Order: sequence, then structure tokens, then C-alpha cells
Amino acid sequence: MGHDDMTGAAARSIRSPVLDNDPFALDAMCAMISAVSKDFHVMWGTGSPAVAIEHCHNPHTRPDVPVSDPKESVGVAAAHCHSH
Repeated sequence: MGHDDMTGAAARSIRSPVLDNDPFALDAMCAMISAVSKDFHVMWGTGSPAVAIEHCHNPHTRPDVPVSDPKESVGVAAAHCHSH
């Protein structure tokens, strides 16, 4: 899905998912990203690298800028997201 195909708030915002295996950190990061700027839209949040990779392969849920915990497999999944 290209930028021209999006409508509403998503068309004006940077689509950013959050990936963190700590549920408290995940919730906090989602809240902070949403509060920082109207330009950011948290698409989805997950603690599962496998789920994140599935979302990255789907053109409807593929992010513009993934945000993740850089540790272990969580960071690997975010890197995989960014490469597609």
C-alpha cells in the first residue's frame, strides 16, 4: 500500500508499530509514541517477534518506522520489518 492509497489520519502520519517482550515497556512505549506527536500512529504492538514479522509481510500492516527493544530476537524481528 503506497502513501497515496492511505486515507484519514494514517495518510498524514508515520506508521509505527512497537515490539517489546516486556508488556509494561510495550504499553509505555505505545503511550509515549502516541503522545509525542500527532505525526506518529502506533499501528500495532506485540511482544512476539514472530507476530511482528507476519505483520511486516502484510502490506496492510507493514510499518514505516518500527520501534523495538534492541535485545535478542526482538531486535532481529524489527530489523527484518525495516528491510521489507
